[in-house]
Amino acid sequence: MYKSLLENDAAKVASKSIKRVVLILVCFYLIAVTLTLFGMDKFSLYGQYQGFVNGLYTTYATSFPFKEDCNTGTVDLEAVRFKRVRIPVINQTSPSNELELVLDRTTDIPYNDVLYNNEDKSKYFVYQPSGGMNNQRIELEAALLFANKLGRNLIVPMAGKHSSISAYMRLKPNELVPMDVIFDFKYISRDQFADIKLVPINMTLPDFIKQLRRKFPEDCSDRTFNRAATRDRVDNTACGTYGFLKAAKAQKAKRFLIYEGHFYCHYFRYPEQADASRYMRYNPILRSYTLLLLKNTFKAEGGKIRRFNAFHSRRGDYKNKLGYMQGYAKYQMKKKDFDTSVPMYIATEPTESIVGFDKIKKRFSTYFYRDLNQTLMKAFRNTFRSKTKSTINDMFGVIEQLIGTYAEKFQGTTISTFSKFIVFMRNNRNLLFPETASSEDDQFYRFNKSIRIKFIET
Repeated sequence: MYKSLLENDAAKVASKSIKRVVLILVCFYLIAVTLTLFGMDKFSLYGQYQGFVNGLYTTYATSFPFKEDCNTGTVDLEAVRFKRVRIPVINQTSPSNELELVLDRTTDIPYNDVLYNNEDKSKYFVYQPSGGMNNQRIELEAALLFANKLGRNLIVPMAGKHSSISAYMRLKPNELVPMDVIFDFKYISRDQFADIKLVPINMTLPDFIKQLRRKFPEDCSDRTFNRAATRDRVDNTACGTYGFLKAAKAQKAKRFLIYEGHFYCHYFRYPEQADASRYMRYNPILRSYTLLLLKNTFKAEGGKIRRFNAFHSRRGDYKNKLGYMQGYAKYQMKKKDFDTSVPMYIATEPTESIVGFDKIKKRFSTYFYRDLNQTLMKAFRNTFRSKTKSTINDMFGVIEQLIGTYAEKFQGTTISTFSKFIVFMRNNRNLLFPETASSEDDQFYRFNKSIRIKFIET
């Protein structure tokens, strides 16, 4: 009898404890939702984690005086060139005569130069990208900083469609784009990176490494140089910068330092990472093409661009919570005084349905990728017609980042590297999108080079 009573008491205590734990978790969840709803997500546990990893918090709604006339300053819309191409069309006997954007390279260094240049005896660093376009940009920044610290030149792999670590190494040529047609390599190769020779490749990374090891078997680092070998928390960074440099020093005699494996990580703290980010300027043709696209979409008198705002929605985070996403975005836009009479461009995954933005559509005159000037859009797609559809969509993400940078006001998505880089470009338009910056911005930077570039707008 006593045993039965004890068992009942124990069961009651356990039940109460479970209820208390559940109640506490529910309270935490409600607090987190409330803070996020009121734009205070930097106080949430996930926000604290992201802040620790990235070393900063970002504001997602920024505003700048709108520059209607892009024919002044350094912009040259005549630099945007098109050519006629004949493209086969299904169910048609004759090919279609269409426009294609001429996208020039931004470096004079030949592709895969180290495989054929026998006079070059300098040392190189090779890394393995992965993730989306912005993850690969962050990896390029880290690779530049490491190459600078190691005193090596840098071999830059091709940009691939969004992929995991192992999936990148399985990408085919039609899923890859050379980095020197995306970023301005001549702009990157200046100041602290002036001594680093950037060698882009135009073949898959596994093929390149295979040829490199075959031609220089004694000059390549062994395969143990990977994330496991470089992990070290001595310097208290997220991924062990000290451990990376220590492992690299052990193989400093090797001409080619090849890092195979997961390279995406926040190796460097914010100020040092930002010093590399400010060199990540996109190809001038892509910048000028974006302005031409805007001039032919948001038309104003005198050939100017009409005022517009922009919003980035990472739909993958809200597949079953579109109402919540719209409510949060609508609240932030109202809080930041987004003018409802100004058109709103919504940047979202082209593969996603645009259905689900009804709340925002009721408040603003909305534009999506399919509402942009279709003649120019088709010319852009024709430029990458040999690539897969997902690769073309990823490439168009670059254009949408430039659109978000040019907009009068911008609202982004929390923890998105896509949104964060738009905010960074908006705060550094004189460096990364000079066509949209005023002379005062250029003058400020010229006389304040020692000042750290700020990410968070105040």
